[in-house]
Amino acid sequence: MGHSDSSEPNSDRSTIAIVCAADNHYAMPLAVMACSVLANLPQHLHLLLFIIDGGIQAANRQKILRSLSAVGQNRCDVRWLPPPDHLLKQVKISEHITLASYYRLFIADLLPTDLEKVIYLDCDLILNTNIENLWNLDLGNDYLLAVQDYQLPTLEVGLLNCQQLQLPGNWKYFNAGVLLVNLRRWREANVTSQLLDYLQNNVESIRWHDQDVLNAVCAGEWGEIDPRWNQTPFIFTFPSWTESPFDADTFQQIITDPYVIHFASQYKPWNVFRYHPSHKKLFYRYVDRSAWAGYRYSLLTAVKKRIKRLAWLKQ
Repeated sequence: MGHSDSSEPNSDRSTIAIVCAADNHYAMPLAVMACSVLANLPQHLHLLLFIIDGGIQAANRQKILRSLSAVGQNRCDVRWLPPPDHLLKQVKISEHITLASYYRLFIADLLPTDLEKVIYLDCDLILNTNIENLWNLDLGNDYLLAVQDYQLPTLEVGLLNCQQLQLPGNWKYFNAGVLLVNLRRWREANVTSQLLDYLQNNVESIRWHDQDVLNAVCAGEWGEIDPRWNQTPFIFTFPSWTESPFDADTFQQIITDPYVIHFASQYKPWNVFRYHPSHKKLFYRYVDRSAWAGYRYSLLTAVKKRIKRLAWLKQ
């Protein structure tokens, strides 16, 4: 597996470009996510993985590379990208969320200029299918393709300032954990500047962080994809399909045949004892294919985590 710093991406049609962002706390989930992508990728395809590095320690960077080398069998090229902290420090951001959570807003500026599209993936998810099927979807003239958010289905529910923005309240609100981004259109429309302007001018109305920013700026400019590309835990909170935003068949497909399993809540399979049994089993299957093989969340892990948090709070 290569990890060149070259700015020229592989232009071969058999290469799929993915970008993600993490700080050191998400080094292991990032490796697990990428291993799940590679494990489901056909042998003829190559992965170009851009990692926006929000402070991943050298030892964990090496563990990520070892993980992808083992699973990818020289089919993965990793490029480390510097974080855009100098832009974000101009903006008042909630102390409850890290700067790394906002990095996806700047991917069009961080990635090579001749790359016309990219898949953005959160690190708290695993692939359950061949990601080529997402890569090959037609972007048309949309800024991005995404899945409607299960918990926040419309703009009037998702955006606190929907009325002030004069946006139709019944327009759909998307979850930003899985995106196929049209980099060409982002650059043409200078979307990065629009995102930064919105972040600076609407900080008091932002509740769901960068996801709110993306939904406000991309309203009416994004395309909806099969909801199986972003199964979040909230689908299991609906007693039946009739209470969900989906029809019966779609609802059942999301539950039984998700393409992406996104651990989109504070409860993750690596930080709680109880989690969806089959999802937790699948997550640890990919953990065991990484350099973190054998890791399990245990009582000792929980105690150590608690001690570290208390020590941090006392600083």
